[in-house]
Amino acid sequence: MLPNFSRRDFLKASSAGLLGLFLTDLRLEHVFAAETPKQGRSTMSGIDLFSEPFFNAKKISMLRRDEIVDISSEVQGDYGYGNPFNSTWYQVNGEGYVYSGAVQPVETLHQKPIFDIPEIGVLGEISVPFSDTRRASSVFADRGYRVYYATIHWIMKTVVNRDEKSMWYQIYDRQAKEHLSQGTKRPYDQSRRRNREYVPSTRRSLGVVLYGERCRSARHLLA
Repeated sequence: MLPNFSRRDFLKASSAGLLGLFLTDLRLEHVFAAETPKQGRSTMSGIDLFSEPFFNAKKISMLRRDEIVDISSEVQGDYGYGNPFNSTWYQVNGEGYVYSGAVQPVETLHQKPIFDIPEIGVLGEISVPFSDTRRASSVFADRGYRVYYATIHWIMKTVVNRDEKSMWYQIYDRQAKEHLSQGTKRPYDQSRRRNREYVPSTRRSLGVVLYGERCRSARHLLA
């Protein structure tokens, strides 16, 4: 006896087959088999470090905001509060376990600074866990805001501080300019408005300037 196989059933089966072929072409097994990250950044203050990957385990210590930890392994444990989809924990610093939902996987990839920045600027990506911008191209300048791993910024030019033997990227940020304007207690002097932040190009702090070693240029982003 032949099975009752309607046109709708046939279309469903065909769709499922095509979807299977599509997912095969995407090679999602490589995505799901991603390597365990080597470093992590604590995204908030007071993240608990447990003796086991469970929230009722013994608490060993707490992580500070933006604390960088070495990730030695990735295990499955309790699901996060309000997150029924993530049960991944990281063993950090060879000590205990933290819930992965509060830790950003990061890398420390120092870059070779570039000098041929076009007049219109170029995109750059932060390639270290975080860096602090400066209001001028000097390690002694006032600190700006903090920028984080994998964030993208518009680089306007490279600045060399010969006295300090340091190199910086000048970055554009309209939002930062507006926030600074709103934060002043006296009328804002329009003649002093700046739309630049410097980021160190090597292992020093970021600011209105970004240090060059900590930021990869658009030639890397578009490769």
